[in-house]
Amino acid sequence: MYGKQKLQELVKLADVMVQGSISETYRTCGSTGCRCHRGEEHGPHFYLTFRTPKGASTSLYVPESELVKFRRAVEAWNRFRELARELGEENRRRLAASRPRRGGSSADAG
Repeated sequence: MYGKQKLQELVKLADVMVQGSISETYRTCGSTGCRCHRGEEHGPHFYLTFRTPKGASTSLYVPESELVKFRRAVEAWNRFRELARELGEENRRRLAASRPRRGGSSADAG
């Protein structure tokens, strides 16, 4: 079967992937005498930013101790999307090649 390795990789990625991206922020607090008001902001603070099922952008705080795990999860999501695109392209080519030729443009198959 074509794409079997890609399908197996998709299954592995599905166990760890997380849709979103990691953002890094720095903040200024409300204490007027704090160093952050002299340019030394607090941070970095890390967040997983993603869209809810209703399309709203939201964030989840990521402790620095969990950062590597969250970055790997986002990388797994990106790889999942890449593999899905590749499989979709392979399926399109396969479907196009299997249909009867009627003198149409070769651009249909590519």
